[in-house]
Formats: sequence, structure tokens, C-alpha cells
Amino acid sequence: MVVSETTKKAFNLFCDEYNEINNSNLDKKELKAHWSSLDNAAKKKYKQMVEKEEPIRENEADILDNSEYKPKKACTPYIHYLYDPEIRDPVKLANPELKSSDLTKIIASQWNGLTDDAKAPWVEKSNKEKISLRENPVMVKKKRVVNKTTSNKIDELEIMVDKLLIQINEITTSLNKLKN
Repeated sequence: MVVSETTKKAFNLFCDEYNEINNSNLDKKELKAHWSSLDNAAKKKYKQMVEKEEPIRENEADILDNSEYKPKKACTPYIHYLYDPEIRDPVKLANPELKSSDLTKIIASQWNGLTDDAKAPWVEKSNKEKISLRENPVMVKKKRVVNKTTSNKIDELEIMVDKLLIQINEITTSLNKLKN
């Protein structure tokens, strides 16, 4: 069965809203069961929301393709947990000698040991941020990723160009001497 893009996007809107309203963090499989139980009128509501957003998103995409800016993405629940001062500061105070990467490892192991119920406050924070950014997008500057191999090749080419310029200069000087 082929599913349209509108239906996929409507389902994603439903998932975000369902998790936000029910303060849950259900995965896509569990949410699919809830989606399947909806009648067509309820699904139509989400499809209409997508159709209203579509033209705006397409125009934004056209602009963003040629722009150095992109819409900000919401932080994951883990990132909210990782940088929560109530979590990070006590670990930092207890281990002042640790580097930031080591602090992150400790906090990550704490996160992995939490139950879904214990993670709920950060999941809720992340869901609220997603909804907020969907309603009021914030534009951030795109990061320029430079491949090290490409960067090295550029450096090599610049050196070659410099050498060629020196040779051209030497040839020009020699020709000028011959003319005189």
C-alpha cells in the first residue's frame, strides 16, 4: 500500500500532538495503533493541517536552499537532560578535575539507567520545544562542514597555484631582461 506524503506528514503531526497531550513518549509502532483507530474525520483534521502548512514549507525550502540559514531543530530529551543545571552541576562539583567529555560520559550513563517515567520531564520539555519551533520557527546559521580530504586538496592546490605564480613571475622577469 502506497502512502501519500500528506498522510505521512499528518501522521507525524498526530504523533507529536499525541505525545504532547498525553505526556508520553510512545514510539511510532505504538502511535500507529492509535492512528489506525482514528476515524476518517479525525485523520482529515491532521491532513488539513498539513495542507495548510505545505505551501509555506515549500516556499521556505526554496528560500533555505539558497540561504545560509535553516530552521532551528528542537533538542532531544537527552540533550535537555545533559545540559540541565540540576543534573550537570552536582556531577561537575563532585568531579571538578574531569574534562567536559568525561562529565558527559557520566551523565550519559545516568540517562541510560533512567526509566521512561524518570525521563518524562525531559521528553515533555523536548515536545514543547518541537511544538513551539513549529509554530514560531527560529532561523539559525547553517554550519559549514568541510571534509578534511577536500580541505587538504584545496591546500595542495593553493600551494601549486603559488608555485605557478612564482614561475610566471620568474619567466616575466627573464623576458623583460631579454627585451632590454
